[in-house]
Amino acid sequence: MKIIAIIGMPGSGKDVAVQLLKKELDLDYIRMGDVVIEETKKRNLNISDENVGQVANSLREEHGMNAIAKLCIDKIRKSQQKCVIINGVRGIEEIKYFRTHLKDLIIVGIHSAPRIRFERLVKRNREDDIKNEDEFNKRDERELKWGIADAFILADEIICNQGTINELKGQLTVLLRKYNI
Repeated sequence: MKIIAIIGMPGSGKDVAVQLLKKELDLDYIRMGDVVIEETKKRNLNISDENVGQVANSLREEHGMNAIAKLCIDKIRKSQQKCVIINGVRGIEEIKYFRTHLKDLIIVGIHSAPRIRFERLVKRNREDDIKNEDEFNKRDERELKWGIADAFILADEIICNQGTINELKGQLTVLLRKYNI
């Protein structure tokens, strides 16, 4: 089984990339943020950027910086598909954990400029999204504290997602061909 782990800042286009890949492939999809949202609900907290962020911090403080990766590993291993996508890798310890426990792992970094990411987040209006520039900056700071920039450096492939969905689709098609997926 091939595993594509996607890393990128909020609003970089990770979810759009996953949707495009799902159209092309028979795959399972694991969004690491969903694991944190599940834990937030278990703690009887409202789903908001602040609460989800606090729970993510708490999980990492209690169980290590790879805590969320550990919570995802069983879901990945249970897959019967030829390809699994892990969306939302946030740190170097998560990458190390996945590389230790999974074979045939490809780390794909998706980059977009902050201005573009901010506009996308405001437009998508997901319940755990930011509402203004101050929240955006705080979320970026939190993500960077988790080590996302260092993890991004370990990506096997980098996609610059500054343009259209069709441009992103073209880059993903090249990636799939390169790895025979």
